[in-house]
Amino acid sequence: MKKSVMMIPLLSIAVIGTVCFGRRDSAAQTEGMDADQVAVSNTDDTAEESTVAVDNEGEEASESSVNRSLDYYESNAENLSFYEYLDYVSLKKDSVNLALYGDIDTDAAWVNDITESMSGSVSGDFMLTDHSYPGYDSYELYIEQTAQAVREEKPDVLIYALPAVPDKLRDIGLQETEEFMGYILDRLNTLEDTKIVLLEPYPVPGEIGQLNSRSLDYRSYLNRMREVSDEYGMTLIPLHAALTDDSSGDSLADYYDEAGELNETGTQQVVTVLDALLTEEM
Repeated sequence: MKKSVMMIPLLSIAVIGTVCFGRRDSAAQTEGMDADQVAVSNTDDTAEESTVAVDNEGEEASESSVNRSLDYYESNAENLSFYEYLDYVSLKKDSVNLALYGDIDTDAAWVNDITESMSGSVSGDFMLTDHSYPGYDSYELYIEQTAQAVREEKPDVLIYALPAVPDKLRDIGLQETEEFMGYILDRLNTLEDTKIVLLEPYPVPGEIGQLNSRSLDYRSYLNRMREVSDEYGMTLIPLHAALTDDSSGDSLADYYDEAGELNETGTQQVVTVLDALLTEEM
């Protein structure tokens, strides 16, 4: 009996100790969890700040890269290739608008291939405008005031494909070719912010030596157009000369089908030669 009475206080003390110890342990665990949560939260905040810092550095690096490109282009403005000039304009304006004008068939495979190369050469947006008149001669380009639409649009860059073959087929005189071409260039030259580039046609073997009533083939008209280009101080892309220099008369024929149109081999050759010319200093 006395043992039972004495055990009651002891049991009570043990129970109270267990409860207190449990509360202290629970509190310690809670504090540990809070500390871990704070640490995780701080880590997340640090990671987020690091991400923002990296993004900002990336933007600054991108801007710095653009600025270096602009500095390079501006310091070498007189020595840029055609591709570089397109990129230069696209960096300054965030986009560049190229217009095709004159005797050029924009549905031709070589035109599609080369304009894709132009698009790939720029840092900004690339826009292509079709002001082409395939088969038009210098007289038609002038009398129909075809330059007016180009003047209204004000493209950044204009490629004027020279209509040497159509002029020969119309049978006009070389002096008339010079005059009509001059009229057109006078109108286009009013576009102060437009870079105008003249493009020679590729060789047409079936027309070489085919004389009109004036005893002229298309090369005679092309030579006169080159002279006008020099007089106006225009940039000329010598596609015809480059292809002719790279090929003999017999190999030129391999570039065309029976209808006198460029075949696959000829298309690739035109693209290859033209791409090389556009990479050279203008």
